[in-house]
Amino acid sequence: MDQQPDASNQRIKAARERAARERSERIEAAQKALEEIKAQRQEREEQRPNAKAKEPRASTTDAEARVMKMADGGFRPAYNVQVASAAGEQIVVAVEVCNTGSDRALMRPMLEQLPALPGRYLADGGFCNAEGIEWAHGKGIEVYCPPTQSKHGTDPYSPRRGDGAGVLAWRARMAKRSRQRRGTNLAPSANASMPAGATGTCGN
Repeated sequence: MDQQPDASNQRIKAARERAARERSERIEAAQKALEEIKAQRQEREEQRPNAKAKEPRASTTDAEARVMKMADGGFRPAYNVQVASAAGEQIVVAVEVCNTGSDRALMRPMLEQLPALPGRYLADGGFCNAEGIEWAHGKGIEVYCPPTQSKHGTDPYSPRRGDGAGVLAWRARMAKRSRQRRGTNLAPSANASMPAGATGTCGN
């Protein structure tokens, strides 16, 4: 007390300065994140001009997090965690964490992380991205990924205008798997169509 009679006040002052500095850093990070979100929104709007635009927001608590839809139907700040594993052995071979809410463009980046490209690859339905499937086809990879159900009631396995060789092969492969499931009364799940020795990816 004799050597530092003002020590307590100095600690309080230092704590306040640190809190103000950290808040300023968080606000700066949120502003940078907001600019990135605006750029991404603008790019999506150019691709889909009729899409309903929402006001972009960024969190000052965790600027890198993004608001994503949860399994319970709600929306909360979150991260998207991708895991690739050897299907037969259930051994994790790659992990990726990002703040992208959609899985559609994440199949290729995950495949490129693997030490060796697999011959067959099982992925969740959300990973059905034509560009990723075409890239995998060019690398000799057979993709097993359930197609997205059409809102218009069309057959998801039918060839469509603009389909490349990889997507056409994928549609035929998944149509065959669907017929096999119906013939054996298996539920239409991803596990029912899992080829032995495949490498799979799951999101969130």
